[in-house]
Amino acid sequence: MEAASGRKWAVDFETTTKENDCRVWEWGACPVDNPNEFVWGTSIESFFEWAQREHNPKCWFHNLRFDSQFTTSWMLRNGFKWVPRRAKATKTFSTLITPTNDYFSARIVFDNTNKKPKTMELYDSMKLLNMSLKKVAQSFHLPFNKQEIDYTKD
Repeated sequence: MEAASGRKWAVDFETTTKENDCRVWEWGACPVDNPNEFVWGTSIESFFEWAQREHNPKCWFHNLRFDSQFTTSWMLRNGFKWVPRRAKATKTFSTLITPTNDYFSARIVFDNTNKKPKTMELYDSMKLLNMSLKKVAQSFHLPFNKQEIDYTKD
């Protein structure tokens, strides 16, 4: 049984840069169809809690190759199993990654024990817009730009 289609979300993780403390310290998600709505949290755990409450979200990250390190690590630490074909069983995930490590997508199945499976799909928007987010904002003449942050600060 396939999961019902969910909303499309633009998602970003903010992560530490310390070798011995590599983690998501904040995440944010905004539905593509409503830029005035925004959800956020302060850990990878809260991201996955939100994802399981949301109705089968389709999450677009810009450079999924980076962010997937955190999602994959969380799944493996929490009993999920990677499968080579499209994930369908409870607590499984599948990925589409090229031999040169180009990360296109992931499908995560949280629960498939009833008629309404709980899933999440991850996609890489950089595969559609192969430029920095700053350049995306400029190219589409958006009324806002990507902000800068000092990643070395606590």
